[in-house]
Amino acid sequence: EVYLFTGEDAVNVTSYGAFSFYNTAVSGDWTFTNVTAIGESAFEGTRLTSVSLPGTLAGNMGTSAFASIADLAGITLGEGITRIAPNAFAAYSSAGETGDDGYTYDVRRSKVDHELVIPSTVTEIGTQAFLGVGTAEFFSPSYPDEQPDAVTHATRNEHFSDTQEQKSALTSIGAYAFSCSGLQEVVLPAALQTVGQNAFIYNLFLETVVFGNAEEGSALASMDAFVFARDTSLQSVTLYGASVPTLAAGERGDI
Repeated sequence: EVYLFTGEDAVNVTSYGAFSFYNTAVSGDWTFTNVTAIGESAFEGTRLTSVSLPGTLAGNMGTSAFASIADLAGITLGEGITRIAPNAFAAYSSAGETGDDGYTYDVRRSKVDHELVIPSTVTEIGTQAFLGVGTAEFFSPSYPDEQPDAVTHATRNEHFSDTQEQKSALTSIGAYAFSCSGLQEVVLPAALQTVGQNAFIYNLFLETVVFGNAEEGSALASMDAFVFARDTSLQSVTLYGASVPTLAAGERGDI
């Protein structure tokens, strides 16, 4: 049934195996109506423009399922999803581009320019799950030792934001989960307990971070090293609750 792969609701397909459409020209806006499993790299490197995932997927999302999709502009996550896989939506990247200053950069690009809503049922966001999402262009020097004057710089998609649904069950955010993203504000749920290394590193536009709320406090127990390092615009971090989280050894305050 070819229509399933031209952007129409794929109502008859409930499972996509690993690498199903890896690095193909499959394109369009996909609504995965009844899907219960999407395998590793199933749609990585395709030309999809948006994806809508149902709650029936639960925790059965494979690593890099929708990674490195240059045209991906829309991500909708249904209530009932419990886990965002590692590298699930990591933005497309290109190595060795020459910048306007003549230096060589690795460039990561994202077209996602809307409110990203994380369902209340999600308990875990995996490593690099949303790496680079919401940043129109993120330039990282390819050869920093050889090009000491080349600087990391970026432009953001102005309408991009992240929202955690009320009463969120989220307890864990993995390493580099939102690194290099276009976020300006992060409000993390009261249930959150652990934040992995470099989870929000190089968020050049991030200004405000809030853990928990006045009513529920915060269950935050530990943050690994360099969680907010290199976030040059960060001005305010609020942690509700009486407990001070344990910082990684040797972190020296780079939270």
